[in-house]
Order: sequence, then C-alpha cells, then structure tokens
Amino acid sequence: MIFADWNAVVEQVRWKNWVVLDKAGLLSVAVGDVTVELTCRDVGGRRRLIVASLIGELARIAPQTVIALNAEVWIGSFVGLRDKLALRTMLSFGRFDADDLEEAITEVARAAQLARAQLRQPAPRADWAERFAD
Repeated sequence: MIFADWNAVVEQVRWKNWVVLDKAGLLSVAVGDVTVELTCRDVGGRRRLIVASLIGELARIAPQTVIALNAEVWIGSFVGLRDKLALRTMLSFGRFDADDLEEAITEVARAAQLARAQLRQPAPRADWAERFAD
C-alpha cells in the first residue's frame, strides 16, 4: 500500500506499536534508545514526510566531523536545526509504502545511534596530521 497522506502514516505507526508520543502533526517513535520524529510538511511544492532524529548541540560539533559522519549515512543527511544537529530524510507522499517507511525510520535511528557514539569519543590529538606527514 502506497501512503497518500499523513493519516495513513499515523495508522501504520500505531499498528506497529511504535508511537511514544503523538501530538498534532508530530509522531515520536522509539527505536531502541533513539527517538525518531515524524512530521508532514510541504517541501519543494510537494507534500513530504520528514523523518528525523536529533544528534546533539551544533556548537559542540566540528564541521569536519559532520562531513565525516555524513559519509557513513545510507539514507538522509545531517542538517542544522535551531542550534541542534539532526539527521533527517524525506519521503514524498504517493511514492512510498510500509517497507520504505520502516526502512527510513530504522536507518535514521541506526545512523543517529552511530553518530552519537562517535561524537562521544574523545577528539583526536591536534598533532595527528604531523604523525602522517611525509
């Protein structure tokens, strides 16, 4: 079944027993220890489902770290949202089914968990480049 609107997504998420919090226009889904949020917005002239997970404070994360993390993401990309770093992907209504929805939610959760784990690791020493110089 191809999802045509927000209500169909809400019903699918409820059927899967994923819902943690259901506010008007926002679903928060627990996947392991990661919370993934779903909302519906018009983007680029098309109604889209946005699947996102907050990663951390943007001010504490170096841009090169985000670029390196982005290379490991299969679905979606990292974006800055109001001083926070988030991983998000968008699905166009009328073009995705239950399998695509589940894949987007679980992959965003997996990548968010990986990113958080890597950001908790200590930063490399400042002289790391000198050790590899010719």
